[in-house]
Amino acid sequence: MLDLKEPFGCVTDETWLRLAEPSRTETQTLKRRFRAFVENHPIPVDQFQVRTGEVRHVGDSTERDFEISIFKLLGIKGWMQFRGPSDNWTARCHAALLLLGGVVYEFDFTLSPKEASISYDVDLTLVKATLTFALEGDKHCFWIGGRACYYWVKWNCKKFDQKLFCFG
Repeated sequence: MLDLKEPFGCVTDETWLRLAEPSRTETQTLKRRFRAFVENHPIPVDQFQVRTGEVRHVGDSTERDFEISIFKLLGIKGWMQFRGPSDNWTARCHAALLLLGGVVYEFDFTLSPKEASISYDVDLTLVKATLTFALEGDKHCFWIGGRACYYWVKWNCKKFDQKLFCFG
């Protein structure tokens, strides 16, 4: 039987600190928020939502924000900046993995025709993800795919494959 008084007994204080520190959240606050989420959602919430911001033109580049919500618990948010002609482009990206709205891991990378995709494996004990970011096709469509998981009694995971927007 699961003990709801201390369901995170296997999670060390260092792990909670590592999860809380990037978002400047107190570890006890993060524990309390995580516990409240999983107690209110004993069955994983199979929800996937995407929001994209308006296109911004800055100099010779085009920028756009994005945010993905997975399970209402995990998310990815950031921005992509695209620059260049269609055959010699660069795309800078900043993305963050979110736990209950707080940043737990950040990515900064640049894509180009020679390296049009990049993948990351993140394992933060209670949260893990395999994420691929890519620009695809003649219209330079920004795509995120992978698998994100959180732990509560067992691993609860969701695969996703989402085109967010195109620059061309």
